[in-house]
Amino acid sequence: MAERSAYAILGLQKGATEQEIKLAFVEMVKKYDPEVHTDRFLLVQNAYNRLKDPKKRAKEDIHTYSVITGEFLFAGDERVDENSAPSDSQVNQAMSAHKNSAGDPALRDKLIRLLMQRSWVAAGRKMWAEAITDWKEIRSMDPTHVRARTNLTNANIQLGLSYALHSLHDEAISLWEEALELNPDNADLVHNLALACEKAGEGTKAARYWAEAVERWKKLLKSDNDNEYLRECIVEAHRYHGGQFNASTSPEEKSQAINRYREVLELKPNDFDAQFHIANSLMEERKYPEAIKELEDLHKKHMRNVEVLNLLGWAFVNTGRVDQGFATWNKSLGIDPKNPATKENIVRAHLTLGKQFRDKGMFTPAIVHLKKLLRYVQSAEVYMEIGATYDMKGDVRSAMQAYEQVLSIDPKHKAARKAFNDLRMRR
Repeated sequence: MAERSAYAILGLQKGATEQEIKLAFVEMVKKYDPEVHTDRFLLVQNAYNRLKDPKKRAKEDIHTYSVITGEFLFAGDERVDENSAPSDSQVNQAMSAHKNSAGDPALRDKLIRLLMQRSWVAAGRKMWAEAITDWKEIRSMDPTHVRARTNLTNANIQLGLSYALHSLHDEAISLWEEALELNPDNADLVHNLALACEKAGEGTKAARYWAEAVERWKKLLKSDNDNEYLRECIVEAHRYHGGQFNASTSPEEKSQAINRYREVLELKPNDFDAQFHIANSLMEERKYPEAIKELEDLHKKHMRNVEVLNLLGWAFVNTGRVDQGFATWNKSLGIDPKNPATKENIVRAHLTLGKQFRDKGMFTPAIVHLKKLLRYVQSAEVYMEIGATYDMKGDVRSAMQAYEQVLSIDPKHKAARKAFNDLRMRR
């Protein structure tokens, strides 16, 4: 995210209650007087506003790792103080005895007890790597050992979060994927993996985890349909992963993006961004009639939105409804006469159409479009295109006049000077 986490600003963790958020804000306001620490206060105020509203908080949480807590399980005789903890030599002796015992259950149980005692001390010190080694050893001897399984899962999650927060994404992913195998129903863990894979540059794996996270949230929403926060999480996840196309984007990925935004509209029927992205995705796929339908519907709801009109203009032009396209852009200029995107669209469309007509030998409509460019761009390049078109048409006099215009703008324009002289020689 571009801006600092709202949780970090307020000294909170993701998952904080509304009461905790409010109390943290009050304490920060006491600490930073608005008149003395204006910038800091505004930062705190912005963070509070981002967390107190379900929609804004969902947007924040989509980009924030979840702090997943779990209870570590130990039997009474496994909870020893540091002075009573087994030494490494004791554990090693018990391990050798077990390996040489041909599976003696008593020796196995003794080794497991010693490992649980040692891991109890390591966990108390948050020495997760050491504790994880012991719990893995226990599970290799007894895969059904519930306490070792639970503790191993929780430790992988804790250590993974520490790695992720220090940008050690590959290490975090490895630990979290092990934890997910042990606890496959943990939706927060799936979300953390999606974020970590994304930060690690593993796009394919990240997409898979994002899709899985959304599916889990959707199932939760079915059982809690009034949960506005959960609804917004799904919407934000779809927004975050939809519609960003480039030359390498496959048709399947574009289709998936459209489907994601249609799901957003199912959750929020009047969501402008979702419908606009659907239209934009359809334009990327060159499904212009479908895009027109979406954009016209949007225009009815947002009559003065020039962004919609600009895209709609191109949809019309690309379906051969050229006059309607320019009429749409003119409508956009009527709303915002100085809109640079609209003017750029008009210029680009006239230039493109002019060249297309010229390439087909249709010189009269080509010249019409190129001359209309002069309303927006009085440049040497435009007059060069006009001159070249007249030349191809065989109208030497008009071509020379166009090249003279170029030279009046740029007397040192070599291409125009050469073209003008060549035409004069041919007369």
